[in-house]
Amino acid sequence: MPACSAATCGQPDGCGGTCGACPTETPCPDCRLTLHAQEKSFGKSGALRSVIFAVQWQPGSAPAPVLADVRVRLQGPATITRVGVGTAILDAGKELRPDGVTGAPFRDLGDGICQILVYSPGRHDPIGAGDWLYLDVAVDPGRAPLTSPIVASLVAREDILAPRAADESLWGSAISTPLVLWAQ
Repeated sequence: MPACSAATCGQPDGCGGTCGACPTETPCPDCRLTLHAQEKSFGKSGALRSVIFAVQWQPGSAPAPVLADVRVRLQGPATITRVGVGTAILDAGKELRPDGVTGAPFRDLGDGICQILVYSPGRHDPIGAGDWLYLDVAVDPGRAPLTSPIVASLVAREDILAPRAADESLWGSAISTPLVLWAQ
């Protein structure tokens, strides 16, 4: 069985592989669209129990988007339990489009990818700077101590934002750089 912890990140795991990536809580500070760990809670043993990730828009001189198709990849011993909207989405009069099957405000695309569609029926107000989305993530309580990190990242691709000029402001940036959290 691999023997890994945050202290051994990137090192051999004792089973022929390597321990996971080293902690990185600010993966792309200069990106317009970012993912960061906003809040963490720990159990009595000091182990990480839950995380709230925030998706934030920092437009700079980029045009403001009116629609968004945000995808977040989550790997490791964790599960998304809830997706909520931030003040920038509320101020623009936007909503999260529910999954047609589950009714949840996000869609599980498989391979650890969660799709969140931000839209507004009949409104074309731009989405401003600030927190757009919150993802509540529960750490798997069945694994202690955890031998792999929780890795979260935005999925980079074309057509994340509309209009196209807003989307083009993301091209070439490192928005998919992973955010890495160890549970210990």
